Amino acid sequence: MALTNPDRFTHSLSEKLSITSIVFGLVIALSIVAFILLAENRIIGSFTGLPVGSSVLLLGVGLFSVYLIFLNERLWIWITIAAMLSLVFRPTEGGFGPAELIYALYVSLGLVVWFTKETMVYRNQIIYSTFDWFLLLAVLLCMCTASIGSLYFEGSFRLYSREFLSFLSILLYYPYRKSMQNDRDIIILVGVVVGVALINGLNNLATYQQQVVESALRFGEINARVKSYELLSVVLICVAFAWLAFTRSIKTIPVSMAILVSGIAFLLMTLSRGPIAAATIGVFLALFLVPPRRAAILIAAFLTALTGLILTLLVVLPGFSQSIIGNVTNRIETFERLESDHSFNSRLYEAKGALKAVAVSPTFGYGYGVRFSFYDKPFQITGRTIFIHNGYVAMLYKYGIPAGLFLMFVLLFPLIRLPFSSLKTMSRNHQMFAVGALTTLVSMLITNFTSNSISAYISLTLYALCYATLDYVYTGNGYREGFAQPREKYS
Repeated sequence: MALTNPDRFTHSLSEKLSITSIVFGLVIALSIVAFILLAENRIIGSFTGLPVGSSVLLLGVGLFSVYLIFLNERLWIWITIAAMLSLVFRPTEGGFGPAELIYALYVSLGLVVWFTKETMVYRNQIIYSTFDWFLLLAVLLCMCTASIGSLYFEGSFRLYSREFLSFLSILLYYPYRKSMQNDRDIIILVGVVVGVALINGLNNLATYQQQVVESALRFGEINARVKSYELLSVVLICVAFAWLAFTRSIKTIPVSMAILVSGIAFLLMTLSRGPIAAATIGVFLALFLVPPRRAAILIAAFLTALTGLILTLLVVLPGFSQSIIGNVTNRIETFERLESDHSFNSRLYEAKGALKAVAVSPTFGYGYGVRFSFYDKPFQITGRTIFIHNGYVAMLYKYGIPAGLFLMFVLLFPLIRLPFSSLKTMSRNHQMFAVGALTTLVSMLITNFTSNSISAYISLTLYALCYATLDYVYTGNGYREGFAQPREKYS
């Protein structure tokens, strides 16, 4: 079935991208990020805190999002990624201020308009595979059960709205996939993500020294950690590995090595054991997916990057490096004594408490914004929270057992059906894209056991990008029995 494409003007602009248009788009994206962050400023914040001010601001953001979708859809897509910087630079990771509200409106309203434009205005096909049906059904089903649970258990409307809008981000898979018409589109999108990840890591590095001082003053010892969007650091490692595995140009090796070193440094600095273990598993997966000779190069590159990082820190920043290395060593040692690790065991009691609550409402769950209580034996306190570190337990708690299990199945479905053996027959670029997306996706799914990645804008956006990349790679190579049915490219 041929695709109808009345919006040729939009696609003709996108197909003729130049360096100037890319730079122009990034300038617009960064300007929007600056504007969103400015909304956190006291003067503007006091204005946006008023009903009139917030209405004007949100209306302007909504109209701009709609305008971009019709003017240049790809520019709107780039901004959905670049504007994640506004979340990175928020005063606190968990804060719910104007910055997050503006970003949420830009993405969610844009998605509504995009789906309306594609299905009702231009009547374009957006479903190409079983996975496409499953993902759309899973999102609708989870949102319905979450709404029922929240209403029945009287959840906080503010928290409900926040999680509802956040969960919508995974639907970015559909516009991302549509925008991927050639290899250059993938490179641009991944490049924007890498840029956001590097800036996030540098921001964490800048705040690390402050946390070292605060830790010394409060606890009498240096035990600082910067826990802000660890998955972005995982992305840097996976992208660098895929790039090193399949690059043909010697000139690009220093760049990919620099990204790899940065990813390792930024991830270790978080001291988050779950993401570190997940990234390690992702690295091993990459070794199995590439040819043996390339696997040897990757091992050498990883050891070189790690050794170079340690030596550089010891020489350039001796005191700073000893702090980081000491903290990393202490965190790694806790793997050997998990039974006495209060933090790890606290999360187990948290998960047990959530599962007990699921037994009370197994069909519809509790939805968004509903707290549950559990006894935290390691710290000997009674906790009351809405956040569950184990993302899979969180799915059962929020959406109920039927919808929660179905969502888990959908997230794993591409990995179950992908023809991994076909990687060898692909072009070098497509192999690189596939390995990067697969290792990132597997790392995120593993991280979800210890750090809920199905509740934040950035992680859900990364899921959408990984699934869209895999769809592009496999449908572009005609694997009808694989991830999706081959589809006709836009002209």
